[in-house]
Amino acid sequence: MKKRARELEDNVQQHVFKRVLDSFNNSNETSGSSEVNNAKDHAVQVDRAHSISEGELNEFWISIKDILKDTKDVPSCFLSTLNIVDLTNKHIVKLMKSRLTVDAFTVIMKRTAVKQWIADDVEGRVLSVVSRCKNSYHSLRASLRSSPISPHAFDAYDHHNILTIEGILTNFLDILEFNNTIINEYYERTCASAVVVPIIKQLFKRHPLFSTKWFEIQSQFTNSHHFDGIIFYKDFSVPVALAEFGGALCNDQKVEDDTIKVYRNAQRVMNQLSINPSKEQVPTVFILLFHQAKLSFETLRLVDNCTYIRSCHAKVKAPNNPEDLKRIAAEMPKIFAWRDALIESVVQLYDRDNESSSLDCAYDTLSVYSTP
Repeated sequence: MKKRARELEDNVQQHVFKRVLDSFNNSNETSGSSEVNNAKDHAVQVDRAHSISEGELNEFWISIKDILKDTKDVPSCFLSTLNIVDLTNKHIVKLMKSRLTVDAFTVIMKRTAVKQWIADDVEGRVLSVVSRCKNSYHSLRASLRSSPISPHAFDAYDHHNILTIEGILTNFLDILEFNNTIINEYYERTCASAVVVPIIKQLFKRHPLFSTKWFEIQSQFTNSHHFDGIIFYKDFSVPVALAEFGGALCNDQKVEDDTIKVYRNAQRVMNQLSINPSKEQVPTVFILLFHQAKLSFETLRLVDNCTYIRSCHAKVKAPNNPEDLKRIAAEMPKIFAWRDALIESVVQLYDRDNESSSLDCAYDTLSVYSTP
């Protein structure tokens, strides 16, 4: 009986995952996380359409489980113990490329990607001027003040992305030019207050339905653990993004501990988001990690029952000079893509016609097992 039950469970899991993979193959053109993008050359070697046969599907299913099993005791693969396929881990990606077919690897790449943010003509000109200016604070300020739009034609709502670019860079310029360093104190909260909070406020200033709460924030869906930041949507109590900060000088152990804490609790949030399936959408929790002076824009996606994927879509370093500021400007399209993915995910996840706190989420799969 146990053997028969196990076979039935495997059949159901494979059926569900096949549906997910079919949706992967029909997805729109997207731009993936920085780690997955580095592997694009491995995927684009084939000209035929990216599809997976039944045999490849079974192979894929077994390989993913084997990769998680084989890496649970590898110190650097600490998220494998949570059934999370960590695409920011070079060892994990190397194993996937060696064990999966090119098409199967491409499926993962497409599934974990976010839609590419395409700058309009004016936004593109602003970013181009910044990228081509000299490596000096004066040149950066001059490029930001030479707007391609006349004052009378400028509209704060229509051109909010330009305001965001200007706001983020000007904030850092003010600190660097007058104080010579972005971090007067290297502790996590002081550092985060100078780097993370201004960026997030700029990104979501046009979206008042999103509320941000900072430092020692709790949520009932994360076992009342304290977080350095949580983003909520409207009056819903389920977090849509979790943030944890370690400052500029934290060690590798602090990075590991915070990462495990955030992703374990992101799984708890995911469990809540997966209760009432009703739409063709994969639940996603968005994550911000700020450690060793680097801010990462990440996602955790549920791809099947109790199987998750971690991706990093953008990363910026706390700037200390004009070159660092130009690197932030160059990363803005990826940051905007992460923001837009969060907004799209949340709006689709909740019932827009119902102002109550009922969820309207979607992932047609088995109930997610409770996380530790």
